[in-house]
Amino acid sequence: MDNLTIKLIALDLDDTTLRSDGTLAPETKVAIERAIHKGIEIVVASGRAFTALPKEVISIPGINYAVTSNGAAVYRLPGGERVKSYDVPEEAVMKILDIARPYGEDIALEAFVDGQPYTSQGHIDDPIRYGSSPAYVGYVQKTRIPVDDIYKFSEENRKNIDSMVVVCPDADKREDIRNKIAGSAKGIRMTSSVKHLTEIIGEDAGKDSGLKYVCGELGISSRETVAVGNADNDIDMIKYAYIGAAVSNSSANCLAAADVIIGSSNENGTADFINEICDGKIK
Repeated sequence: MDNLTIKLIALDLDDTTLRSDGTLAPETKVAIERAIHKGIEIVVASGRAFTALPKEVISIPGINYAVTSNGAAVYRLPGGERVKSYDVPEEAVMKILDIARPYGEDIALEAFVDGQPYTSQGHIDDPIRYGSSPAYVGYVQKTRIPVDDIYKFSEENRKNIDSMVVVCPDADKREDIRNKIAGSAKGIRMTSSVKHLTEIIGEDAGKDSGLKYVCGELGISSRETVAVGNADNDIDMIKYAYIGAAVSNSSANCLAAADVIIGSSNENGTADFINEICDGKIK
């Protein structure tokens, strides 16, 4: 890593850039602003849909791109122009619906359409029942739009679904669903940002794909990039970047994939790492 010139830092949000309560620490905001001032491109790279991105992050002047829905869509900021999309194939949507439907109210289903998540009213009313942590109940309730029948809605929008999420707190059922989807739905990738979520995107999507697209637009090579994450859905991005960093509160798979392990999201680990880059200590 000698003589490394870092031109871009890709940042996952939840439990990486944001603390476990979903807030942005003042120290992290200052570090991001410092990097931007030094001419380093900061790219948001999140499993969140565009409409669910926290304003306190994407409104920071100088953040020009957001990779959203696990790389299913890339937006240019601050205007929110959608510049790249990777949809879930129509046939795969129908297969996933067929697989998920028999589980009834044991699971919740989400469909992301044009950067907006939709789900059932029952999921919005009681996110904890489906595995959400108390800290993220408000996030689910504020960012999801309820529909009367999420299966019918998904079928009607099957040609333009960014991603789908199966929300299931039961580990055995979750594994069963994942195996069935893997065995029958074609043209997709499955990943997870939190253990109770099975996040499904098109096979050409992924945070790595979104990051590659942004790098191409900016004329930045992978050797000039750093990526920071905490979960399995960050692994491909971490491997793409020249330096992939995982916060210490990451999943075991993410920790194993990282080049560098930094402080946790509640210990300003990402802020400290950005400052080390700005100080030229990352070589």
